[in-house]
Amino acid sequence: MNIPERMRKFKGVVGTDLFILIVLVLSSSISFSLGYLAAKDGLKQEVFIDTSAAVYNAEIVKGEGKYVASISGAKYHLPSCSGAKRIKEENKIWFDNKEDAELSGYTPAGNCKGI
Repeated sequence: MNIPERMRKFKGVVGTDLFILIVLVLSSSISFSLGYLAAKDGLKQEVFIDTSAAVYNAEIVKGEGKYVASISGAKYHLPSCSGAKRIKEENKIWFDNKEDAELSGYTPAGNCKGI
């Protein structure tokens, strides 16, 4: 007995509507299970926090320098830029040159002319 004959025999016993319902339920549950298993493996990612250079190369003191950044920010500014003026004094870190700021993980502010 081949597959089409078995399907005709099964349809005769159960009925067409119930057969379609059973196929839909089985296929959707298998699809859900496979998707769940695939996503479960993809969610496990290691978190890496690079703390080697970000704030440790900067001077966290009140004072002056050629460039300023925020401890929690990602950009460095000239002290005269509007972005630098919005940083609270206790969060400011100063750099003497661009190289130090960039080695610490900061990038130049796009709206600060002259960097």
